[in-house]
Amino acid sequence: MIKINLKVTNMEATPDIRGYLDKKLGKIEDFAGRGQDEVILRVEIGRTTTHHQQGNVYRAEFQTHLYGKELRVVSEKEDLYQAIDEAKDEMIREIKSGKEKSETLLKKSGRAIKNAIRNFYNGSNNS
Repeated sequence: MIKINLKVTNMEATPDIRGYLDKKLGKIEDFAGRGQDEVILRVEIGRTTTHHQQGNVYRAEFQTHLYGKELRVVSEKEDLYQAIDEAKDEMIREIKSGKEKSETLLKKSGRAIKNAIRNFYNGSNNS
């Protein structure tokens, strides 16, 4: 189960934006929710500047704690939806990477225990 804490800065969260976020964050939930009791995803979206020469720059930031690590991604684009998409894609990459590292460590630990048990029994048979 994933719980989303949303913060919006320097703009209004319209129903269209909220719907788009729900759709995109659902894809993160598919990866993050497996094997976890509760995942809290902190999402901050907003407009960072309204400077007349630069135009609008939008920012999407996602943060969560998974596999014993704090994961944080930030994307800044001229289009809010592009910033959300990029942040979502990067968060999924981070989650996959952390999951693979966690599984690799678990397999190494299991292999070490198995070898220790095997060595123990082989050593006691030789006595």
